Amino acid sequence: MSFRLRISNILCILSVLTASAAGAEDLIKHAPQAGAFFEAGQLVHGRMVGESRPGGKSDGQVLQLSGGWASLSADYREHLELRTTLGAIYWYSLPEQPAAHQRLAHGGAGLGEAWGAYRFTVPHLAGGYRLQFGLFPHKYNSDSKHLGEYLFRSGTYPGVISTGGVLTSGGMDLVNTSRFLAQGLRLTGDFLEGKLSQDLTLFSERTFEPNYDLSPGYTFAYRPHAAFEIGGGIVLSHLISVETRKTTPKARENSYDTKTGLPIQGNDISDTSAIPNRNLEYYSFKGVKAMARACFNPQGLMEMPMLGPQDLRLYAELAVLGWENRPFYYEKRSERMPIMLGFNLPTFRLLDMLSVEFQYYRSPFPQDIDKVRSSGYPIWVIPADSTGSSSIAAKDYLSSDTAATYRDFDHSLRWAVFAKRALGERVSLYAMAASDYTRPVHFFGDPEQVPFTRRSGHWYYVLRLETSF
Repeated sequence: MSFRLRISNILCILSVLTASAAGAEDLIKHAPQAGAFFEAGQLVHGRMVGESRPGGKSDGQVLQLSGGWASLSADYREHLELRTTLGAIYWYSLPEQPAAHQRLAHGGAGLGEAWGAYRFTVPHLAGGYRLQFGLFPHKYNSDSKHLGEYLFRSGTYPGVISTGGVLTSGGMDLVNTSRFLAQGLRLTGDFLEGKLSQDLTLFSERTFEPNYDLSPGYTFAYRPHAAFEIGGGIVLSHLISVETRKTTPKARENSYDTKTGLPIQGNDISDTSAIPNRNLEYYSFKGVKAMARACFNPQGLMEMPMLGPQDLRLYAELAVLGWENRPFYYEKRSERMPIMLGFNLPTFRLLDMLSVEFQYYRSPFPQDIDKVRSSGYPIWVIPADSTGSSSIAAKDYLSSDTAATYRDFDHSLRWAVFAKRALGERVSLYAMAASDYTRPVHFFGDPEQVPFTRRSGHWYYVLRLETSF
């Protein structure tokens, strides 16, 4: 068997085999669950790579997709949980293309989750434990509606940030996607009468290449009082490398001169006479991500029956995407620190939720994943010069107007407004407007290399109608 077989797939198979082996008298099957959704909206202002092609456009582009899912779950005796979900989606590729067959709707189906979880206690240790394995949605920040969740939804080197479902949550949904579809293991423990929860994770990389590498992680949440919550965590990205040549590619295009600290560009990539290989060091995907978060809930200090239970919650999250400084691309830790601030506005029970979230991320490079996806290198793309024919020289870029543009406040600010209202017991209506890091999906199902709201003034809105039973 090839070692490159994904660890998560093995774990999914084990969960199915475990269910098959269970005796009928010990297996408690739950009622099947199913749901469906429809999303529709518009990219009011934005830009997509293919908009310059005949028939291509960005401003005013319609955003639409629909889908459904069905789940089966069961408990085996008192300790084992099992769950499997299948989903399907009906979507349109973007940007729109002149060819008729590229404008038709696409359909697809796949596995949404398949996991088992074993609950147990340890003699002489307080608290209960739960070991989850397989393919499962994971969320550590219950307050995050759209932005945040950086620890698993962001890269390390480079610090790519993801919103929407394309890269990290396992679907193409635009709304209600602030979670991570994990593959691997998660051990959870609750302590101090439920005030402290801790997670140890071992996830197989599938979103931020190279695939198959294992990234151990730790997160905690502490609730000393109903009004306060703090949390934090760390991930050792790509710590266990399956193929070292992919985790740390030994290519000149992925290197820097140890004497100048500048990356190798242009003719120096193929010409070794000026900068010999012995003077080079190589960039690596390996690195450490760290996160801290906090929440303040005034309703934990006094009862406010006129408000919804989530109203007035103020929350924040900060991350460092790559703790170690590295030459040129990653010289300043402050430029690898996204900061999110959110607040649940009071609606006096007219809505179930109305939240605003803001994010500041002062990176001098655009959120372009082309070097990662096309070449497998852990470096940012240096934008083209004024002629558009070649990249700006590295020695000039960080002091250029282009880098200053990406560092300025307007370009570094992202936001989202999120609302939810239940329409009876089984139907919910969501609404969202955002300027974020969502990437459109191309005809062949791959995400665009850059977000479609990449500048100040770019934004979109989406409505989502959802039902489940």
